[in-house]
Amino acid sequence: MSGPQRKPDQTAISISMSKGLLEKIDQRATALGLTRSQYVGQLARTDVIAGGALTLHETPISYKTKPKGKP
Repeated sequence: MSGPQRKPDQTAISISMSKGLLEKIDQRATALGLTRSQYVGQLARTDVIAGGALTLHETPISYKTKPKGKP
């Protein structure tokens, strides 16, 4: 078997998002001492448990990455 070992009750998923957002997710996960999967899983778990309304931004938030070498 190749790839990471998973517990029998776990599964892998695939989602699409901007590279900039993924970069921000990775930075936040690292700052919290979590893996990307742990961070995204915690966000989903927190929302599912809380239930209720989900705050969606009317104007998409920009997560574009800056070109290397530019401030």
